[in-house]
Amino acid sequence: MRRSRPNNFGVAGWSSSAFVRVPATWLVPGRPWLGSAVLTDPMWTTALVAATAAHAGFQLTVTVLVYPALVAVPAERWAVQHAAHSRRIVPIVAMVYLAVLVALTGRLLAGPGPAVLACAGASAVVFALTAGFAAPVHTRLGAGPDPVLLRRLLVVDRLRSLGAGVGFLAALLV
Repeated sequence: MRRSRPNNFGVAGWSSSAFVRVPATWLVPGRPWLGSAVLTDPMWTTALVAATAAHAGFQLTVTVLVYPALVAVPAERWAVQHAAHSRRIVPIVAMVYLAVLVALTGRLLAGPGPAVLACAGASAVVFALTAGFAAPVHTRLGAGPDPVLLRRLLVVDRLRSLGAGVGFLAALLV
């Protein structure tokens, strides 16, 4: 095999492992198992800003439009409307949260910094609020509207909106 001149990292030619053979120019200093073609800071930063913007927009839409409309549903129509809401929102939540998780993971692997860690912390709080509070309250609301549970859901939702906004602002600072 022909050797090339040394690249920016002082490595010439090809690098190989038991699994892959890649040009040495793809190597990331300090992380020889990760290729820079796969893991570049600008790419993951852009993905993180986009994912957290989508998350903040989604969360604010739920806070400002979706939950107020759901709370206004009369008791006699509650079961049908709540079930429809749950069916429709779960795939959207899954897509948005997955996008944030993938972008955060990529950006953390590309090189964490204070803003990335702040974004990760804010997102983790939102995920925990969703799994620990909002989802169980929705499960209990399936039986019928309860003013105490609805108030709790609205408070938790406002906290999730705040967390998603903080995550987005932190992503902008990366």
